[in-house]
Amino acid sequence: MDLSVRDRFYRVLEKDKIEDVKRFIEIGVNVNAVLEVKPFTQNAEGEDVLVPWQDYIKNETKGLSVRQIRIWSMTFVKEYTTPLYITASKGYIECMRHLLDRRADVNYSPNGWSPLHAAVEGGHVDAVQLLINHGADVDLETEDTGKTALHMCCGKDYLKIAKLLLRRGTNINAKTYEAEETPLHVAAQNGLFDLVDLLLEKGADPNATNNEGDTPLALACTCTEGDSYYHNTVEKLIQWGADVNLKDKEKKLALHMAARKGDHRLVEILVRKGSEINARDYFLKTPLFDAVAASEIAGMGAEGVVKGKPEKCVQILLNFGAWRIFPEIFHRVLVMCASYPPTIEVLINAYPRVKVPGLWMESIPKEALVKFRDFYQAFETLGSSPGSLQHLARSCLRDLLGRRCHTVISQLIIAPRLKRYVLLEPGEAGLH
Repeated sequence: MDLSVRDRFYRVLEKDKIEDVKRFIEIGVNVNAVLEVKPFTQNAEGEDVLVPWQDYIKNETKGLSVRQIRIWSMTFVKEYTTPLYITASKGYIECMRHLLDRRADVNYSPNGWSPLHAAVEGGHVDAVQLLINHGADVDLETEDTGKTALHMCCGKDYLKIAKLLLRRGTNINAKTYEAEETPLHVAAQNGLFDLVDLLLEKGADPNATNNEGDTPLALACTCTEGDSYYHNTVEKLIQWGADVNLKDKEKKLALHMAARKGDHRLVEILVRKGSEINARDYFLKTPLFDAVAASEIAGMGAEGVVKGKPEKCVQILLNFGAWRIFPEIFHRVLVMCASYPPTIEVLINAYPRVKVPGLWMESIPKEALVKFRDFYQAFETLGSSPGSLQHLARSCLRDLLGRRCHTVISQLIIAPRLKRYVLLEPGEAGLH
């Protein structure tokens, strides 16, 4: 099937064939032509041919049910683009320069995205600079979500591109349409601590909220991968004035989010910076509950979901003054995370004395009893004899210090092993 002039123009733009692009423009093809995005392939002779419509549908709907295919066919919408958009998305500088020299509209966006959006998303620094030099509107919003180019700085060479946009005077606190997120929200949830630092230095609001009431700090804690990128991001935000005690619409703090992800390093950063240890969310749950919930997930073996050590989160929270779980409801904890003994150990050791009732043992799932037989045999005997003097002394000291427990004990000149014992270090604090 012969290709139309526009289809052939589309293909040479995609392939960065500058001489062919020049020839098409010389014969009168409009530099601002609206081109339909079509699927192409090559035949045996190496010629460009359109993919047959039936084959295209088959490829796009692979793995879908008949019902899903029908829905897809009803919602399918043709895509349109422009020569400048195509070349900007691929970073074809010479083609872009030729189009711009022939008065291509730098902000024309029939598909709802401008060439600048395409260049930023592709991480093409030179393309971004060229568009800005030709008057690209750095605050133009995408038609679908209302993102500016600065919102899209989270891919290749994001920092260099952000600096170009900021130098041009882009709105640093612009918000998207529905999510109402600023560029700082996007940078924080992607753990781009260097971009976070740059945005804050240039005046970004560290306490801006989105439509859910989430601050950039809350999103960093929600999206943490448990690595130094997110830890540095949180530290930068706090350093520039992020309020660790701001709550979202469910009355959750960033500390709730960090504990839920089991990221013990983030939990420690937040509590050291004054986050409210016993803050209750809309459902009356404290961050300690979220740490226990993370232990449940870890006990299920959900790989990649928990981003740290939930038992360390529990330990840190208790050492900074978190309320202990009422013994009357401890059986619920056992139902949740009996398959993760390290957390059970820390929680139990926080009590001065405890006697294990029958309800507790009945609440432990059978598979956990079998898998961790030695631990739960020792657990069952708790309270059957007087507690050790060492444990009682630890409990008295911890009760005396309260929320100052971690701060004071960390500074004591005592044997490291004894210090870890008093601070309920998982695996080293015994089961008393």
